Amino acid sequence: MADTKVIVLPTIGIGDLLMFTPSLRCVKRIYEEWEVDVFVMIDAAREVLMNNPHVDRLIYYPLLQDKIGGLKFVMSLRRNKYDYSFSIFPSNKKEYNLVSFLIGARYRLGHRYLVKDFQGLNFLNNRRVRQSGLEHGVFENLKLAELMGAVCDRDEILREGLDYFLTPSERAIMHEIKGKSSLKLGVHPGSSSRKTNVRKRWPREKYVELIRRFLSSFGNSEVYIFGGLEERPLKQYIFEKVAVPDRTHIVDGSIREIAPVVAGMDLFLGNDSALIHLAAALKIPTAVIYGPSNPAWTYPFGVPYRIIRLGLECSPCYHYSPKSLHCPSGRDFACLRELPVDLAFSSIVEFIDELGLRK
Repeated sequence: MADTKVIVLPTIGIGDLLMFTPSLRCVKRIYEEWEVDVFVMIDAAREVLMNNPHVDRLIYYPLLQDKIGGLKFVMSLRRNKYDYSFSIFPSNKKEYNLVSFLIGARYRLGHRYLVKDFQGLNFLNNRRVRQSGLEHGVFENLKLAELMGAVCDRDEILREGLDYFLTPSERAIMHEIKGKSSLKLGVHPGSSSRKTNVRKRWPREKYVELIRRFLSSFGNSEVYIFGGLEERPLKQYIFEKVAVPDRTHIVDGSIREIAPVVAGMDLFLGNDSALIHLAAALKIPTAVIYGPSNPAWTYPFGVPYRIIRLGLECSPCYHYSPKSLHCPSGRDFACLRELPVDLAFSSIVEFIDELGLRK
């Protein structure tokens, strides 16, 4: 049907949004004539989808800053009479599902979650699939696309990976950095601060030691320390403690400003956070340090990757639920605190050798 209208509902998770892009691509390729709107509520989400050819219209409203005005804006979207709405996986929060219900699409697509599904008001979506607990977020999202009749080739999805589209000027920056002869390691030592997600971070002192070892072991190498403006103190601390200013660089800025530099890296390392998915979308081999979260759900999709984790019997313990991240074992996130630099560094060296990146 040429007049079929679809809206993708907002999420605060940039990594979650990037893991939805393969479903967006699949739906738009199969149903080219359908109108696909994406509703975003933070600037970073808008930046991620700029230039994406599978989006017909980006709708932006800062719901977090203006909840009363946001309610009126959400209600105004009912006039568009959407046929389908997508609640991006994971959206196990009552606020997300209330937005879905108020926009009032005929078919509201979402998940039946393993933990606290009722508390998240997920029943407000009238077409649901069950969270498997075993599959990557990309494949959980594909199940939503399949609810609307899209048949997505999973091998093709894996081969093409996540989507992020650089502009010509951004590509010029990428090529300038790639043209340098050094081995370039991108590092993101931070993470989102929402829902206590700072507890996903490997200790900053360990990042300092790992970067020192990397620079010492690979003579023709550089390290770029990434993160948002709010992570500037963390990046500055690591930069100063590493104390190799001619081969260490701090990268600040918005997603659009950071992405071309990420795209110039040979290898990327970070905690389980948005920037490891941005690196994957830009086709950069990526290593991830995991603690409480489940690598099976969020590994870097569609690129060579390496998982670095201690593997305690209590890990992973994190579930997609309205609750904030906490350590149910009472061990204060020993899965990250006790993960040794030796383990992380040896994993990085093995990964570099597997990729043939020594210079």
